[in-house]
Amino acid sequence: MFILKLIAKICVLPLILVLAVLLGIVKLFVGIYNVARSLFTFLLGALIVLTIIYYQDWLQVGFMAVLSGIGFAILFVGIAFEVMIEGFIERLSMFVMS
Repeated sequence: MFILKLIAKICVLPLILVLAVLLGIVKLFVGIYNVARSLFTFLLGALIVLTIIYYQDWLQVGFMAVLSGIGFAILFVGIAFEVMIEGFIERLSMFVMS
């Protein structure tokens, strides 16, 4: 039984390595997207204020608010995926260490 557990632990190590590389890629993309989304949201906020002041077109303001919400939702999904991968790596690491 001990040998089977040892073989299973050795087989899990490449999976941990692949997930670690995937986690690095996901962190990179989420970081880049976060910077771009921050700039986009700042500019969109300024555009919303100017649209309210000059045009008072509430349909366009609502559309821009929805765009901002979609950007936040995409970032939320990326961070959730990142946390899911981290949790999976942690569980696999605990399995190897046990």
